Amino acid sequence: AANVQQLLPEWWDVTDRASADETLEWILAEGHRAGFAENMAVFEESGLGNEAAEDRVDFILDNFSVDAEEAESYASAYALYEGFGEHAIDGWDYCRAMNLLSFYYLAGYYTEEESLDKSLEIAQMIQTESGFESWDDLMDSYLRGYEYWAEESSDERRAVYEDLKGREDNPYAVDFKMTLEKT
Repeated sequence: AANVQQLLPEWWDVTDRASADETLEWILAEGHRAGFAENMAVFEESGLGNEAAEDRVDFILDNFSVDAEEAESYASAYALYEGFGEHAIDGWDYCRAMNLLSFYYLAGYYTEEESLDKSLEIAQMIQTESGFESWDDLMDSYLRGYEYWAEESSDERRAVYEDLKGREDNPYAVDFKMTLEKT
């Protein structure tokens, strides 16, 4: 619990129940996916999609006030947008919301029942409203979101996911569409 209480302020600016609630509300209502969608809409309106993939970094550098590293990151993000639409990284936010709930419980900001109840609510939303049809769909979106946020490859995280799927106690063997209910 002490490690989590150090991690939450450092990574999330969460120091108490009020800031925990605020952060969870932000990630569920907007998260990084809102900024992603807004940025990609600006790039689309600028004509970036009309440029050949190999010319997009230069186009971004010529038309936006960013450095080369940012231009490369945005060009990569735009490729995600083209391939998967404005919801390309939604899984990143939803998975992190679930993770936050476990941290909130460990830090003492939420009770076990509060964390589990909210987790159930989010899991049901992931199943029914998000458009994900499988664990692979959700994890692919999570990994795209990681790449957008971290501006680096998700290969190591992908390897962990694939390793878990190959284990005898594979948590992803549970049917993604199973009925979720409070028991």
